[in-house]
Amino acid sequence: MINTRTSVARLGRMALTTGTAFALLTALPMSSAQAATGSFDYQSATGESFQITDPNSDTCYSLTEAVGTSNGTDERATIYSDANCEQETVTLTPGQVSTFGAPQHGVRFSS
Repeated sequence: MINTRTSVARLGRMALTTGTAFALLTALPMSSAQAATGSFDYQSATGESFQITDPNSDTCYSLTEAVGTSNGTDERATIYSDANCEQETVTLTPGQVSTFGAPQHGVRFSS
């Protein structure tokens, strides 16, 4: 004979556990990737203007021969002389503007 009281109690505990797990999962962010808020503007050696909006953090972005930059994001923007973001030139804080004597080819954002 099956004890109905025990089965109901088990079902209740399972429902409570499932509900708690669901609440925890929905409260946590679904993606670990972060993004800067704002835009990074730059000018190329030929005078063209470019913009990167809400860039992902820790991602290397290739620049088209940047000679002037404006960091309008809420993160630091590290400028690189190469497109692979290996040869660091300078780091711009949020709101900082900079010009370069030689074209720059990469940028990476970080908090």
